[in-house]
Amino acid sequence: MANSCLPGPLLAFCDPRSPFRAPGRSPGTLGVNDQGDPNCFSLLGDSPGTLGLRDLGDSTLPFMAGGFLPALSLCGLPVTTVPRRAGERSDLWAGCFDHDCVETGFTDKFSRTAHYDALSIPNLLTLLGFLEDDDDIVDLRWMAYMLATAYWETSHIEKRDTTVKDKKGKLVTRKVSHWINMKPTDEMGHGAGRNYNLPVKVQVRANGDTLVTEQDGDQFTVKPNGTNTPVKRGMTMGSDPAAKATKAYADAGGSELAYYGRGYVQLTWWANYAKAGAALDRGLDLLKDPDKVMEPETAYALMSHGMRTGQGFANGHKLADYFSGAHRDYVGARRMVNGHDHAAEIAALAEKFEDLLYECRDLG
Repeated sequence: MANSCLPGPLLAFCDPRSPFRAPGRSPGTLGVNDQGDPNCFSLLGDSPGTLGLRDLGDSTLPFMAGGFLPALSLCGLPVTTVPRRAGERSDLWAGCFDHDCVETGFTDKFSRTAHYDALSIPNLLTLLGFLEDDDDIVDLRWMAYMLATAYWETSHIEKRDTTVKDKKGKLVTRKVSHWINMKPTDEMGHGAGRNYNLPVKVQVRANGDTLVTEQDGDQFTVKPNGTNTPVKRGMTMGSDPAAKATKAYADAGGSELAYYGRGYVQLTWWANYAKAGAALDRGLDLLKDPDKVMEPETAYALMSHGMRTGQGFANGHKLADYFSGAHRDYVGARRMVNGHDHAAEIAALAEKFEDLLYECRDLG
């Protein structure tokens, strides 16, 4: 992820007739290296003669009203050209946020929200930094839903040393329970009772493949690209959590590792760890060391990739399905993670986050 908070224009709209081609993008799309093309307009800066964030949807701009803008796309997504009404705000934002404003606004907007605790503010600011650096996330609604998801999925209680007054008014240090949110966490109960709950054995082979042995004796060969195939026909993924480990499992070599939910969006199953690591160009790192998903940067990368592409945990659903142009569906977006489970509560959180992000854009 590049740092989108560097000064100067970092993004640009390009005339689809331009021969310029940014890496991985077609002419007429928005790319981080397009600002040097004379057929491109600056997205950031908003100076006269450039296309700035505040200009999106402005029908008074001739090149937008009758020119090439309808053929443009933003990171591969359609850009609407519906004129904005007076006072209507744009959802597009590729700049930074005022972190002091976010900290204060988070307390103002969320202090009466379930599971709120000021101790989570540093976690929020960490996530905000990842969003600022993510060139593929330039829609406030996308950011808001990612923050709301992380808030809900990671909410848990931790006991922290806290200075309080005792009955006599003296300051003492005691273990006090606090709600902690937006910090990568592991699944409550580690998936007890589920078919992915039990550890498996992971053995790296000399040819670069990895052999996974489940407790029922079924084995799978995992390729460096994250795909897997059963060693024998009829072998299926997942073991009965109530069954005893087989002799084949006991005799198998390799490290014993567990693949319960971890991260911001609770990645589960060893096969998903393998696919996710490969998708992030990290090979089988996450299969070999699943605790890496607890690292904030890795956890964010997994959440961003899954929600943008629909791959992995997102089950084919992606942010663009729910937030594109004028379409905005915070309730339906829950399908990316867990069907309709608590969809309304998470949608309410996302609404608050959207307002917070909009109010705290760094316009300076």
